[in-house]
Amino acid sequence: MIHRIRWNGPALLALTGLVALLLATGCPRSAEQGPGTPNAQPAMPNVPVPEEQPMGEAGVEPMDSDAPPSLGSAASLERHSTVPSPGGNPQEKATTCLSNVRQLNTALLSYCQDYDEQYPPDVAPWPDQIYPYCRNRSIFSCPSAGVVPSYDMNHAVRGAKLGHVQAPAEAIALFETDDGSTLVARHDGELTIGYIDGHADLVDIDTIADEWWTTGLDATLTDGFVWPGTEPATDTAAP
Repeated sequence: MIHRIRWNGPALLALTGLVALLLATGCPRSAEQGPGTPNAQPAMPNVPVPEEQPMGEAGVEPMDSDAPPSLGSAASLERHSTVPSPGGNPQEKATTCLSNVRQLNTALLSYCQDYDEQYPPDVAPWPDQIYPYCRNRSIFSCPSAGVVPSYDMNHAVRGAKLGHVQAPAEAIALFETDDGSTLVARHDGELTIGYIDGHADLVDIDTIADEWWTTGLDATLTDGFVWPGTEPATDTAAP
């Protein structure tokens, strides 16, 4: 038997009132009811979830993609790339070179503040150790040079405590070089020198002492030290 329900006027009016009440009280509605319904929720867009980025050792984020390659210990440095010399006159290049060394000196001093007043040791390449304090690859190259880096740190002060520097304004921290040990004058007979106290100058190469790397340092740093590529002094006196 088929049951049929007939809605008379009062019943239909009551049902209409009930529906209105439910809508007014926020009765949950299905999102399938389409736009315009009070509680309809739009479907979430299909957004791809980004892949988790790998972390470095001990959870440290990898260095920026513009970070320098491992630039090596300068005494036995393998030069990683050549850099074309940009335009500009020689004076502009010398000015840029001087600015580079000043910025590198600032990075070195910032490093020392974080590491108990000690210069970067030879346990890792010094450019890699100070890069977080400058984050600028271009300053490791003189615009008149064709190698990266075109500066090196004085071997006699590697790992040295600043307290062993007797004359910071005279002791050499950074110098221009092509091979990591030989001074190179790229600017009309002058080269850029960075000093332990943080300043930098263009210096006539002919005015630099033979054992320039020991200037301003105490005996703790210089006794028994032999510059890479040089022969140690020998006693030629008769026995």
